[in-house]
Amino acid sequence: MENQDELGELIARFNRAATVPTRNPKPSAEQVAAAEDALGCRLPPSYVRFLRSCHAGTLRFWSTYWVGSEPRRSGQSQNIVRENEKLRAPSGPWPGWPRFLVAFQTDSGGNLNCFDSRGATDDGEWPIVFWDHELPAEDNVADLDDQAHSHRTFAAWLEGELENAEDRLEDDLDAEDR
Repeated sequence: MENQDELGELIARFNRAATVPTRNPKPSAEQVAAAEDALGCRLPPSYVRFLRSCHAGTLRFWSTYWVGSEPRRSGQSQNIVRENEKLRAPSGPWPGWPRFLVAFQTDSGGNLNCFDSRGATDDGEWPIVFWDHELPAEDNVADLDDQAHSHRTFAAWLEGELENAEDRLEDDLDAEDR
């Protein structure tokens, strides 16, 4: 995993850039363990630390899934277990959803970023893969083996997302000044 100080800085940047503060309680160790049991795998440590620091969160155009009890407000965010159960269901949006993928984030267009549990590192981090909502499951699965992982870890993925969000915020502020 990346240096803990680097991840801490990414979390601080996220909290500064978040457009909608989440009000879900931070997940307890028991809630994380229950989610991992339901998903059939351990979650990457950097993602768990992010959840415990940010409760999940929303940047412009996307939000991460959360772990724990029901949201304090309806429709506030999506539960990682419930969302992955929907994806894994035979009647889900992509029949044949691979069990080794764990979706953790969606953009506003229906695409998903997923942990690929086949490639866990010694410290429990997983690479990130992209799932295109416009492709059938078999095409996405074929692309998983062909595509390079978009990021090697959650922290690396988060850093890229923050750079994009900060750039958009700068662009918006520049546009307001004109």
